[in-house]
Amino acid sequence: VDPHVSLGYVSSHEMVNMARRVPVAVCLRMALLGSRERLSAERAYQVGLVTEVVPHARLMERARELAAMVVSNAPLAVWGTKMGILQGLGLPIPQAEEIAAGYLEVVEQSEDHAEGPRAFVAKRAPRWKAR
Repeated sequence: VDPHVSLGYVSSHEMVNMARRVPVAVCLRMALLGSRERLSAERAYQVGLVTEVVPHARLMERARELAAMVVSNAPLAVWGTKMGILQGLGLPIPQAEEIAAGYLEVVEQSEDHAEGPRAFVAKRAPRWKAR
């Protein structure tokens, strides 16, 4: 799966990040076997490398469905949540929570933060402004 060793290179950035997302044994197998072994979609799902497997014919349709779900949410909340999670990876929990709290503080100052509860009470779809 990772061709680096098959080409005489050391896998650096890719596998360092991969080792944080899948079991170390899986990462080592992928890195050390190089291009000699392919990882099936089902196996990638089993080890947590992907979150869903769909037939190839439905791939773009499903990607669009997921994208539509994400963009239907408050843009600043999506940004803050994503950044908080990614920046907190590998950090001690108190430090990761501090980072997430910083994004929450920013988002709480936005118009969208007030729009969500207003729309919920009014039983209507929120009108996000990304500000």
